[in-house]
Amino acid sequence: MFFYDIGFLPEKLSAFRLHPDSMSASNIKSKRNCLDQLQLLESLLSEPEIKSAHPEIEGLRTKELWRFSKNVLAQSPRNFALPADGSSGEASIPAPAQMDIVRRGSYWKEATGFRRL
Repeated sequence: MFFYDIGFLPEKLSAFRLHPDSMSASNIKSKRNCLDQLQLLESLLSEPEIKSAHPEIEGLRTKELWRFSKNVLAQSPRNFALPADGSSGEASIPAPAQMDIVRRGSYWKEATGFRRL
């Protein structure tokens, strides 16, 4: 929408239904979606044109990182341990979200800084 012209139709073309057995519901329950908002904001900030046109995205990213710190890391702080060398290698993280968090170790390190404030 930022780089291309788009049009909107005044009619409903599709619907989204969230039910207990859906993949979305499963991801929410398991916290597998815990990094979705951060990753979306990061992708927007990776585009220089979007970043300069919408500087408020940086603040939204900071708020989302704070939310991640409070809601995800605070639930089980001792289980969110990265290796002492600071790498994003194997970590002991409960729930299926572990691989997403390990892959995005920089979020983890930055969010744990919030918890120390």
